Amino acid sequence: MKTLVMACLALSCIATSCKSVYSTTSIEPRKAFVLGDNDHGAFEVTIKNVSAAPVDLVKVPNGGAREYITTLQPRKSASLRIEQNVALYVENKSNDKVSVELNLQTNTHLSMGYKE
Repeated sequence: MKTLVMACLALSCIATSCKSVYSTTSIEPRKAFVLGDNDHGAFEVTIKNVSAAPVDLVKVPNGGAREYITTLQPRKSASLRIEQNVALYVENKSNDKVSVELNLQTNTHLSMGYKE
């Protein structure tokens, strides 16, 4: 758990100090990885599912309702532009750990972390 927190903090520092982040991120079963669950500018992300199980992509505006985008099948990619103050959830609904490759273009203050 401590390693996970440190990894999230490191990614957050990188994201706020530069405009481009590339990362392979693992997501535990029945959990989500969240980009931008805070006040931030718009960002662009390319996500590639490098796992055997699909992942769901969902947008959630700060204080707003969830909006399903798509299910990203194994070995498929999606390029998205996410608006200011909107979070992107990469949800693993399977019983297996999954991994996604993230190529993130951001301006400032983008949070990253895990949610149940």
